[in-house]
Amino acid sequence: MPFAMASPAKVASLWFPEQQRMIATTVASMSNPFGILIGSALSPIIASSASKMPTMLIIWFIPCAVSTVISTFGVWSSKPPTPPSSSAAEESEPYFAGLKQIIRIKSFRVLLVVLGAGLGLFTTLTTLIEQILCTRGYSDNFAGLCSALMIIFGLVMSVVLGLYVDKTRNFEITAKICFAFAGVFGCGFVAASQFPNIPIIIGVIVSLFGGFGFAFYPICLELGVECTFPVAEATSTGLLVISGQIQGIIYIVLMQIGALPLPFDQMKYQVCSQSKSADGGITPQDFQYSLYGFGGIMAAVAILFLFTFHCEYKRLKMERERQQANQ
Repeated sequence: MPFAMASPAKVASLWFPEQQRMIATTVASMSNPFGILIGSALSPIIASSASKMPTMLIIWFIPCAVSTVISTFGVWSSKPPTPPSSSAAEESEPYFAGLKQIIRIKSFRVLLVVLGAGLGLFTTLTTLIEQILCTRGYSDNFAGLCSALMIIFGLVMSVVLGLYVDKTRNFEITAKICFAFAGVFGCGFVAASQFPNIPIIIGVIVSLFGGFGFAFYPICLELGVECTFPVAEATSTGLLVISGQIQGIIYIVLMQIGALPLPFDQMKYQVCSQSKSADGGITPQDFQYSLYGFGGIMAAVAILFLFTFHCEYKRLKMERERQQANQ
């Protein structure tokens, strides 16, 4: 999985021309959440009872086996015979030299914090959303629907904005708009999740949060490549993904530590003890203050990104210079 998550920008750079790199990165990076969405949606249907669990495992084994065969025997080269762009023909920095160079770049350090926070907060929300919403009377089915809506709208927005950025090259401004709106709707979820009986409002908020948040991810992978060129694409992408994983673990732990016993006057709303989880239910906890922290981090990181991130498009600059020299 870490190799797959670090590969989209590298594959796009080596195999696709300049005007197709953004959408290639988008499709590759969104394939993981798309697979999660399909698996989450179909697995309960296939394994409607414990006796059908082996059938489900066999069914999911088939695409795994097919993809393994294709990747093992169908890929014969790490790059095409003819480089699709002048940057693809360039040799990347050696790994350790690239690491030393990359940590000196201010724009990448900001991106490391911001994208890592975005990934971490999204992971935290999808992990804890059932525990958060059940205290206000929302079922686990509704929580699952919210997670699905975040992914569905995220996939749509990622493709639309990926095509837009490929045509306009407006990486930075698009990323800033996406994260700003993701921050607004993330804070909106913090507020809305405190109230029972507003499922439509919560559904709309999480859909827009997922839409702008997911679209932010592949754009930032390309930004990471642009501001660190000629460091290898997999190096910058891998560090960004690792930052997200580490921050996700931290936020999940902190939110659970900050959760308090649900006050007695709110117990009448909770349906946590009616959850269909294997242990017979979820202990009701009040995530109010943890969610305030969630919103505070989201707002702080958005401000940091909007006012301190400025990226020099080093790869595009080199390609333009090469084109002018060849004319």
